[in-house]
Amino acid sequence: MLRYNADIRTLVVVALYFTCSVLAWIYFPAEWYLRLPIMAVLAVLSFMCAVIVHNTIHHPIFKSKGMNKLFQIVLSFTYGHSVSAYVSGHNFSHHQHTQKPMDRIRSTQMRYKWNFLNQFMIFFQNAPGIMKDENIFAKRMLKEKPSWFYQYALEMVIVQGVKFGLLFYNWEYALLLIFIPHLYAAWGIVGTNYWQHDIL
Repeated sequence: MLRYNADIRTLVVVALYFTCSVLAWIYFPAEWYLRLPIMAVLAVLSFMCAVIVHNTIHHPIFKSKGMNKLFQIVLSFTYGHSVSAYVSGHNFSHHQHTQKPMDRIRSTQMRYKWNFLNQFMIFFQNAPGIMKDENIFAKRMLKEKPSWFYQYALEMVIVQGVKFGLLFYNWEYALLLIFIPHLYAAWGIVGTNYWQHDIL
């Protein structure tokens, strides 16, 4: 079923994320000093899953195409956004135009004197542009490759529907246990490009 046995670790990390998320939701304590480490664990696990998203986009882990599509939906829950959406910003922007003007997340656009700010701000500075590119790419794929678009739309509708449904059900738990860890994961995976490619 798996292309490589090493991806058993991938499945373990994803399962660990969901296990910790469910247990945290059920047993989330009232005390802030107990909440913080739980949120930190979920943030780190969500970031680890974002790395898995990156790897999965390059090399799907299952032999079956249907299993890979299903796994993309599952993975989308771990970092809060469509896995298919990763293709436009990463594969067709960053990898095709690494560190050039068409690379949306190139490190050279960050010009703060304090390098910590460059690292911290690259996600927030680039997120609007990344989302804009994603929308343009999705519209193009609707005409050129409808199967990709429908997978993307399915991931978006299911994941965002569940996230905002949970926000309506219990906004505090949803914010602390889902939205903040997912934000950290997205910030971390975009920020990773900065220290990997920094040439300042």
